Amino acid sequence: MPRLAIVNVATYLDAEGGCKIALGAVGPRAFRAYNAEKALKKQYPELDDEAIDFGLREIVKEAAPISDLRASREYRLAMTEVLTRKTLETVVDKIRVVKG
Repeated sequence: MPRLAIVNVATYLDAEGGCKIALGAVGPRAFRAYNAEKALKKQYPELDDEAIDFGLREIVKEAAPISDLRASREYRLAMTEVLTRKTLETVVDKIRVVKG
């Protein structure tokens, strides 16, 4: 039986402030969260918790998940926020280590 994703998140952030966030299974098709990317780029390099929270609110606005047998709409939104936060925090921490 094929396995289908409940939520997909891919985050790219580089040391120069480039930011890309792609989401899957939270809309009719996979998409880039352009508004969140713009919001985070404006805050770079000071990507603190407040800036990340603002970016996450933009992501939740852009996402339009459905409820189905695999997960409810509310669960997908919550996991989108949790997974995106984790990926952003991980990347920001790695950039800080590299920059010293």
